[in-house]
Order: sequence, then C-alpha cells, then structure tokens
Amino acid sequence: EVQIGDNTIPFYLYDDGAEPIDSLYAFTLEHGTENDFDQFYTSGVVPRLCESNRCRRMQPIIWKSRPITSPSGNKILGSFAILRNEEPVDAIDHFAQVHGLDAEYRDRIVEVVCDERPCSRTVPIVWRKTINDEKGRVLGSFDVLEKEEVADAVYRFLDELSFPLDRSRLKAYFFENACVHPRVKCTRLVANVYDDDVTLRGMNIGRLTIRENQ
Repeated sequence: EVQIGDNTIPFYLYDDGAEPIDSLYAFTLEHGTENDFDQFYTSGVVPRLCESNRCRRMQPIIWKSRPITSPSGNKILGSFAILRNEEPVDAIDHFAQVHGLDAEYRDRIVEVVCDERPCSRTVPIVWRKTINDEKGRVLGSFDVLEKEEVADAVYRFLDELSFPLDRSRLKAYFFENACVHPRVKCTRLVANVYDDDVTLRGMNIGRLTIRENQ
C-alpha cells in the first residue's frame, strides 16, 4: 500500500520484468500524483521497495526515443531513455559515446529532442562529483561541461557555495581528479570570470577577458 495525500492505495508489483521504480512511477501517473513522486523517497517507499526487490536504478524512465539510425542511415543503433531529473543532453551524450557518434550528429539529435522535451541546456556534463558534508549529507554536485575549463567550473561552483568548506582543499581535489578525465578541458589554472566580445556603437572593438583575482 502507498500513502498518497490522505488516501492509502494498494500498489501491486508484478513479476513482469519491469524495473520496480518504473512500475511505481506508472502507478503515480495513473493516480495523477506525478508531482508528489519525491515523497516516495523521503517517506521510505522506494527504499522498502528495493529491499524486497532488485532495483537496478533509483530514477524512473520518463521518456524513450524513437530508434536512432547511424549517420549513414543504413543501421539502427537503438534508442535511449531519459530518466526523471535527467537533462536530455546528458542521456543523448551517453548514447553517442556508446555508439561512437561525433558531436555534430549528437547535437542534431539534441536539437530534435529539445523540440519535444524541455531542455535547460544543450551542452553535456563530462565530469561530475557529488559533494557531501562530514555526515554524508549531499550538499550539491560539481559539474564540468563539455569544452569548459576546469578552472572556470571550479570558480563557478565555489562562487555559488552557500555553506562553509575548505575552498583551497576542494579546488586542489577538483583539479587533481577532473583533469585526468579524457573529455575534460584543463589547460589553465586561473579562471576567467568574464570573457566576451565588447561592442561600441554596434562595432566589435575586441574581446575582454578578466582573470580571477585580477
């Protein structure tokens, strides 16, 4: 049984090969409570579900793509799924990496999908590290985007921090661990806090770059 608002509704999990979390999500859609899905994590429904059943993931699939063909069009590569709280571009990028697709073809898929699904960005994350406090509570995540310098990602992350952490130690950790990833860009140690073209009376007069601590 699952508690939804003031009602207790029977929830049945069948041995049909479906992922338990997908069955639970379909149940919430059936009862019109998709917006309350997070309560199943905080109330312990999901942990209890996965104690008695094998769960291979903790987020449900909310969208599946049509079959994707190779760039030449002569081979069907398969399809990809977008998980709840997952940005479409990250799911597409993973699919592209698995099948050896180049960035141009991947970006074409992103453009098509983002015409159908909400997308808050079109550049994938290539390195992510979850940040926890001393008690193991999740404080946030440090993300490096494709073609983004680690120095700029570090500056952005530390600038948005709302909790006390050892910034020097954290910065050193990010550089040491992120820069070894083959898709991470790490060519400088100082961040650009501003980097853009400057126009005056409609004319481009050059590019202005301001470095960290400058």
